[in-house]
Amino acid sequence: MLKSMWRSLIGSCLISVSSFLSPALASEPTASSPAPEFSLDNIQIDSSYQADNFNLKIFSLEPSVTFKFSNGHKLSLKSGFISLKDQPFFRDVTIYPVRLGWEGNIEQFALKAGITSYNYDRLPSAVGFDAGVNFAILPNLFFGATLERTPMKYAPSTLEIPGITTYTAFGPSLFWAIDPDTSLFGFISFINVNDGNAGSISLTKLKRNFGQFFVAANVVTTSYARDSAPAIFTPQDFFIYNGEIGWQGDLTEGVNLKAQVNLGEQRLRGEWTNALYYEIQLTAKLSQAIDAFVNYNFGKFDQTTYFRELAGTSDLYSRSLVTAQIRMRF
Repeated sequence: MLKSMWRSLIGSCLISVSSFLSPALASEPTASSPAPEFSLDNIQIDSSYQADNFNLKIFSLEPSVTFKFSNGHKLSLKSGFISLKDQPFFRDVTIYPVRLGWEGNIEQFALKAGITSYNYDRLPSAVGFDAGVNFAILPNLFFGATLERTPMKYAPSTLEIPGITTYTAFGPSLFWAIDPDTSLFGFISFINVNDGNAGSISLTKLKRNFGQFFVAANVVTTSYARDSAPAIFTPQDFFIYNGEIGWQGDLTEGVNLKAQVNLGEQRLRGEWTNALYYEIQLTAKLSQAIDAFVNYNFGKFDQTTYFRELAGTSDLYSRSLVTAQIRMRF
């Protein structure tokens, strides 16, 4: 679960709001209305490789195909595999997820939903689902909400602990484009674990662009009813604040570079320690219809006294992650 928390806390947070459709497109077709035609919209291949200080290695390769209907709605099918390897004291696990997704606009609401079958090489299958909505409150103020129920697909240990292999997360988000160079984003996610534990994660991000440079301030809070450490990371009191500085611009025509670093502190069990994150992403437009990117990021939390005594290491958590994507549009 720590991987999910790290991505939520430090990773880039985006909201996309689709163009409005006319009310006529949202109405049910009549007997005389022709069935909406559909065509291939894009093919996308996502891959990633992650390694952390607990020797866990995660490799994924997930291709997907998306079809677009004449009314603007889209259907997608995503499959592939996720390999969880080398976690001490646990056998490797391979997951073969199959997700069927839909997205579209109904009047001013941008909606999406999906259902996923999680098939394992040595564990019972599971089913998850996700849904989300985005809409504009004002021309520069957007509201969103998400709901997800999923297995804890972050390590063999989290999949094998009886009674806590699944969790549900739901909550709102808000994006405010204060001016063309300044934005404020925030979300809170309420989490219920199968064993009865419950908590929340929140993020607030204020960002300012200065040409190709940008700075941001981030505040993160996490709180659960009870701490299940060291089995899973569900702290009762976890707080992070950091400053972010970065640059993004074109190196050559069709090749874009983004680099950023975040420095700050975390508080866990009342003790303050350092937190570090940095990221580099290279994006290339290979042709008019093909885009690709590769991203490398590294994050590290210094150890607190409590966990240092348990783990005997100076790192509470450190992780290197490489992600890549190629997308072909039709």
